[in-house]
Amino acid sequence: MPYDGLVIATGVRPRRLPGGGGHQLRTLDDALALRERLRPGRRLMVVGAGFLGAEAAAVARKLGCDVTLLEPAPVPLVQAVGNEVGQVLADVHRDRGVNLRTGVTVTEVTEGGVRLAGGETVEGDEVLVAVGSSPNTDWLAARTGPLNRLSELVHAGQKRQPLGLGQVRQPLNTRIVREEN
Repeated sequence: MPYDGLVIATGVRPRRLPGGGGHQLRTLDDALALRERLRPGRRLMVVGAGFLGAEAAAVARKLGCDVTLLEPAPVPLVQAVGNEVGQVLADVHRDRGVNLRTGVTVTEVTEGGVRLAGGETVEGDEVLVAVGSSPNTDWLAARTGPLNRLSELVHAGQKRQPLGLGQVRQPLNTRIVREEN
């Protein structure tokens, strides 16, 4: 099967943590189910301070929830926006009442919250796990039957390798100015 370029777009699935519990946000139904659980005074643990986790923490705080945002990096979104902008985002979250804990690793979702790498348990009514995604490549591992034949067809006489697309982004090169009120 000749081709000039081949993209294998497998899609992704949310990463899970040991313990298996916690909310995931992938669909509108997931978001609506979590929203139904968020009420003033409820304690939400958000694991992961990337775009999804940081935004969910901000929305939950506006809804009156007590929010703890747990992140292994030194500041939120450091890989996407760098340390300086990440620090600005950390300050904004803290200024708005989010309990932001950086430099911590969650090892497990428990019945009443999460467990950290050092053994500490952080209690919460709800847990949102927002720790990224994994590509749906399980079907490639089997490589039997029709799948093996597909592999043979794709590679037969071709000099180009298939390209798998994951997250595609360009470095952020934006100047952010923080105004003091």
